[in-house]
Amino acid sequence: MKSRWIITISGVLLAAAAVAVLPNLRVHAQPGAPLLTPHPFAFFGYQANESAPFQVQGDLIGENAVWQRLVGPILSSVFATIPPGTGFPGAPCQAEYSQDQIVAQDGTIQLQVFGFRCTPSPDPNFKKTAVYSITGGTGKFLDIVCGTGSILFDHHADGSVRFVASGTEWNGIKRL
Repeated sequence: MKSRWIITISGVLLAAAAVAVLPNLRVHAQPGAPLLTPHPFAFFGYQANESAPFQVQGDLIGENAVWQRLVGPILSSVFATIPPGTGFPGAPCQAEYSQDQIVAQDGTIQLQVFGFRCTPSPDPNFKKTAVYSITGGTGKFLDIVCGTGSILFDHHADGSVRFVASGTEWNGIKRL
């Protein structure tokens, strides 16, 4: 009984000490550690057909950038089917993954794209909603350490694709 009382009192004293001391502790970054700063990131693009380059532009990227697929698309099996309705034939849906890069005149941004595509059958047009994750950059994008956002792809039967994306990129600014 006495040992339980001692354990209980010890626990109460430790909790009281934590409440009193922890709020007064300040966390300090190491000198030279990167300070992450968020910035809005929006871009859009167009591909005339499956063999044409995927043209991309945006405030951070500039004009005349090109989207290049490095890996994928990797598609899952059909995980759901939207049933048909009036004027709509129904659509099987799949998860999709790819590794991509945006090559601009003065640097490259590497991305991973995770999305869902639902293709109305027999219509070859489809929309794909996705999220992207920035995994790094080169050149003027070297300081981009990460970023996330959403993308809407609009695929057409003639092979053309349009997309719009928006999100946030995080720059790592080295402190002196």
